[in-house]
Amino acid sequence: MTTTDLHALTGAYALHALPDDERAAFERHLTGCSSCAREVAEFT
Repeated sequence: MTTTDLHALTGAYALHALPDDERAAFERHLTGCSSCAREVAEFT
């Protein structure tokens, strides 16, 4: 899975379905994106 829209990865991240490089990029994104952090929190 390769995408430039990190906002589209919240579900895959919450399900631990991202490859390591995309997971790391998404985790960096989460530190500054409250809407993605909120969406991930809803999955857990």
